[in-house]
Amino acid sequence: MKKMEQLIFWRNGFCKKTKYGKQKQPVDLTSGLFLLSRIFLIILNPSIVIQIALENADQTTNLFITGDTPHDVLDKIVKRSESSGNADNLKWDLYDIPHHCSYTGLSDEKGEDITEPSEDIKRLLQEYGQENAFLVASCRAFSDVGDGDTQPPHVQAKKAYRKYCKNADGSSKTLLITSEYGGKTNPKPLRFTIDRTGIRED
Repeated sequence: MKKMEQLIFWRNGFCKKTKYGKQKQPVDLTSGLFLLSRIFLIILNPSIVIQIALENADQTTNLFITGDTPHDVLDKIVKRSESSGNADNLKWDLYDIPHHCSYTGLSDEKGEDITEPSEDIKRLLQEYGQENAFLVASCRAFSDVGDGDTQPPHVQAKKAYRKYCKNADGSSKTLLITSEYGGKTNPKPLRFTIDRTGIRED
């Protein structure tokens, strides 16, 4: 068993690496026994972003959790991860869409029809999303958003995620809305299975 790779903290845009000499700790999930190979934790402005890498056999599945992080923080994370040779920390098989599918996770401007992401966010979505990855928006149903409603979710942001998150065959990656999953009137819990083949809906 290899040693745990590293835990990376971001504070005010600077990177501090802390290496652990202990062996990787197994993570007991319902679908099997995993090795937690990497946690990428960012604390910045005062958002928290976490990338969790789970290993099962030869398969690594990456969960990218963003909370309410605005795009300018994600921009810094992308730039610094790439420039420091840590681009693997940007990979995702499941992307937690920031701030309830608000446009602020993509850009300063909502846009009339679609939000145009910053160049760094475009790379995060296009280059680091793995094949057949999932996007999850924890938000109210889009049908509940009225005209002139300024609170998220924003349909312009949803369109952007559809446009910029594609699989190799050109199809959009699966975007799931928590309050619409299984039907708006009686939504169901959103569950995933993660195993040696990757991630999939239960």
